[in-house]
Amino acid sequence: MNNVDIKEALTSLGYNLLDRGDYWQSTAVYRNGDNPTALQIYKDTGVWRDYVAGESFMPFKALIEKSLGTTKSSDKYLSGVSSAPENSTKKETEAIPKIEKTFSVEDVDNLLPHYTFYNKKGISNETLKLFKAGMSTGGSMYQRFVFPIYNKNSRVHGLAGRDMSNIESRPKWKHMGKKVYWIYPLHMKNEFGEKIAMSSIINSKEVILVESIGDMLSLFENGIKNVLVTFGLDISSELLINLIGLNLKKITLSFNNDFNKQENRGRNACVKNYLKLLSHFNQESVSICLPTKNDFGEMTESEISNWQIKKENNYRNHEKLCQVVLKSAKDLYINKKLSKNIYKNVKKLPCYE
Repeated sequence: MNNVDIKEALTSLGYNLLDRGDYWQSTAVYRNGDNPTALQIYKDTGVWRDYVAGESFMPFKALIEKSLGTTKSSDKYLSGVSSAPENSTKKETEAIPKIEKTFSVEDVDNLLPHYTFYNKKGISNETLKLFKAGMSTGGSMYQRFVFPIYNKNSRVHGLAGRDMSNIESRPKWKHMGKKVYWIYPLHMKNEFGEKIAMSSIINSKEVILVESIGDMLSLFENGIKNVLVTFGLDISSELLINLIGLNLKKITLSFNNDFNKQENRGRNACVKNYLKLLSHFNQESVSICLPTKNDFGEMTESEISNWQIKKENNYRNHEKLCQVVLKSAKDLYINKKLSKNIYKNVKKLPCYE
């Protein structure tokens, strides 16, 4: 697969590609989307996925045909591109096992305890030390506050870096490693070797899913430690597998509340993921409770306490949540922002008629 040919084909069709290492991100040009990270397109095969629409991975040819609005005239865009078989998925293109990349001890030990940025957001030094986070002064994460991501074997298999340079052209976050495999901070250990998040989740039989590390830090700071980060608006297959294995009684979706924007993407994503989870959990085990402000980082201690009360009330009032999910799902489906495969799960809602 020639990724130069893939890039040329996409740019000629109007895709503005954001380089993310192994893949690009872009808006969904074929449906006039405005989310610059809606599509994930792998450079080596062209295999792609529309995360906003909740679709499965598709071959490159399907993206070209969607963009053109026809199955004809696609050959000139595929010239020189040895695309994956038409019925293939990303999983099939990775049939040969690969050893996951891990990072050295130096990548973590050399991080400096410059905590001012997060201190101003109400995050204590103790919390930041727990996550072994710090400022990077060199390499690919230069001038970023880095959070190491640990796997179940206590190896660092990812780095998440928040930009500290204030350079407008730099992305706010940079991720190194395979983000789809991250279950963070489930395997993070404290100084005594205890996995704090895992212990809290197992003991409470509940997990709160948040969009970003900042949200997780704010909840941890307020004593809420049964939290996992999705790193975006979709629950990965790896995270889903782990949720199933944790024997949970409650899963609360708490993505950012974009109430002040034309589209509340956080709310819509919660509805999509709520329906996806219904394939594996009963309706009484899953709930949605958005932050009362844009995100948890903007909320005070008392506001987070009130949010906890609201969260529990949502579990007691499933009928109201059911009606909200059903209406939102219908709107998303009509506007082609929810796939048929996910939408069919509305039939599992007790309020469905």
